[in-house]
Amino acid sequence: MDKVSEVFVRGNTAKSIRIPIAEAGTTVVWDLTVVGWDVSYKEEFVPEDEGSYKVQLHRTKKLTESVRNSYYINEPGQLVITVRNPTFKKKRVMYRTKFKPTVPMYLFFK
Repeated sequence: MDKVSEVFVRGNTAKSIRIPIAEAGTTVVWDLTVVGWDVSYKEEFVPEDEGSYKVQLHRTKKLTESVRNSYYINEPGQLVITVRNPTFKKKRVMYRTKFKPTVPMYLFFK
Protein backbone atom coordinates (compact mmCIF):
# COMPACT_ATOMS: atom_id res chain seq x y z
CA MET A 1 0.00 0.00 0.00
CA ASP A 2 2.86 2.38 0.74
CA LYS A 3 4.60 3.99 -2.19
CA VAL A 4 8.21 2.96 -2.74
CA SER A 5 10.61 5.63 -3.99
CA GLU A 6 13.91 4.93 -5.65
CA VAL A 7 17.18 6.76 -6.14
CA PHE A 8 20.21 5.79 -8.20
CA VAL A 9 23.69 6.25 -6.72
CA ARG A 10 26.47 6.44 -9.29
CA GLY A 11 29.85 4.82 -8.67
CA ASN A 12 32.24 6.52 -6.23
CA THR A 13 29.63 9.04 -5.08
CA ALA A 14 27.30 9.62 -2.17
CA LYS A 15 23.61 10.50 -2.39
CA SER A 16 21.49 12.05 0.37
CA ILE A 17 17.83 11.17 0.70
CA ARG A 18 16.01 13.98 2.52
CA ILE A 19 12.61 13.30 4.06
CA PRO A 20 10.93 16.49 5.34
CA ILE A 21 8.99 16.22 8.59
CA ALA A 22 6.72 19.15 9.30
CA GLU A 23 4.78 17.84 12.31
CA ALA A 24 6.19 17.17 15.77
CA GLY A 25 4.87 14.35 17.94
CA THR A 26 5.06 11.61 15.31
CA THR A 27 7.20 8.56 14.81
CA VAL A 28 8.72 8.14 11.37
CA VAL A 29 9.45 4.58 10.20
CA TRP A 30 11.57 3.91 7.12
CA ASP A 31 12.76 0.92 5.12
CA LEU A 32 15.90 0.98 2.98
CA THR A 33 16.92 -1.62 0.41
CA VAL A 34 19.79 -1.54 -2.08
CA VAL A 35 19.97 -3.67 -5.21
CA GLY A 36 23.57 -4.88 -5.37
CA TRP A 37 24.98 -4.39 -1.86
CA ASP A 38 28.52 -3.07 -1.23
CA VAL A 39 27.32 0.36 -0.06
CA SER A 40 27.48 2.14 3.28
CA TYR A 41 24.87 4.40 4.82
CA LYS A 42 24.22 6.71 7.75
CA GLU A 43 21.08 8.25 9.19
CA GLU A 44 20.60 11.56 10.97
CA PHE A 45 17.84 13.96 11.96
CA VAL A 46 18.41 17.65 11.19
CA PRO A 47 16.01 20.02 13.02
CA GLU A 48 14.77 23.25 11.44
CA ASP A 49 15.62 25.35 14.52
CA GLU A 50 19.14 26.78 14.35
CA GLY A 51 19.60 26.36 18.11
CA SER A 52 18.95 22.62 18.05
CA TYR A 53 21.52 19.90 17.49
CA LYS A 54 21.68 17.32 14.75
CA VAL A 55 20.89 13.83 15.99
CA GLN A 56 22.96 11.05 14.49
CA LEU A 57 20.69 8.01 14.46
CA HIS A 58 23.09 5.55 12.87
CA ARG A 59 26.81 5.91 12.27
CA THR A 60 28.26 4.99 8.89
CA LYS A 61 27.78 1.27 8.46
CA LYS A 62 28.08 -1.16 5.58
CA LEU A 63 24.68 -2.26 4.31
CA THR A 64 24.44 -6.05 4.28
CA GLU A 65 20.66 -6.46 4.23
CA SER A 66 17.49 -4.40 4.16
CA VAL A 67 17.19 -1.91 7.01
CA ARG A 68 14.12 -0.81 8.96
CA ASN A 69 14.42 1.89 11.56
CA SER A 70 12.23 4.40 13.40
CA TYR A 71 12.63 7.63 15.34
CA TYR A 72 10.30 9.77 17.45
CA ILE A 73 10.20 13.35 16.13
CA ASN A 74 9.78 16.02 18.79
CA GLU A 75 10.37 19.03 16.52
CA PRO A 76 10.05 19.77 12.78
CA GLY A 77 13.04 19.07 10.58
CA GLN A 78 14.20 16.47 8.10
CA LEU A 79 15.50 12.94 8.17
CA VAL A 80 18.67 12.57 6.07
CA ILE A 81 19.81 9.15 4.89
CA THR A 82 23.18 9.26 3.13
CA VAL A 83 24.16 6.32 0.92
CA ARG A 84 27.80 6.05 -0.23
CA ASN A 85 28.70 3.81 -3.17
CA PRO A 86 32.47 3.03 -3.27
CA THR A 87 32.19 0.71 -6.28
CA PHE A 88 32.21 1.63 -9.96
CA LYS A 89 28.70 0.27 -10.69
CA LYS A 90 25.52 2.29 -10.35
CA LYS A 91 23.32 1.08 -7.44
CA ARG A 92 19.55 1.35 -7.03
CA VAL A 93 18.31 2.40 -3.59
CA MET A 94 14.65 1.83 -2.76
CA TYR A 95 13.06 3.36 0.33
CA ARG A 96 9.68 4.07 1.86
CA THR A 97 8.52 6.03 4.87
CA LYS A 98 5.50 5.96 7.11
CA PHE A 99 4.43 8.48 9.75
CA LYS A 100 2.59 7.34 12.89
CA PRO A 101 1.08 9.67 15.51
CA THR A 102 2.67 8.75 18.85
CA VAL A 103 2.35 9.66 22.50
CA PRO A 104 5.81 9.73 24.11
CA MET A 105 6.36 7.28 26.99
CA TYR A 106 7.53 9.94 29.44
CA LEU A 107 3.94 11.30 29.53
CA PHE A 108 2.73 8.00 31.01
CA PHE A 109 5.17 8.19 33.93
CA LYS A 110 4.23 11.68 35.20
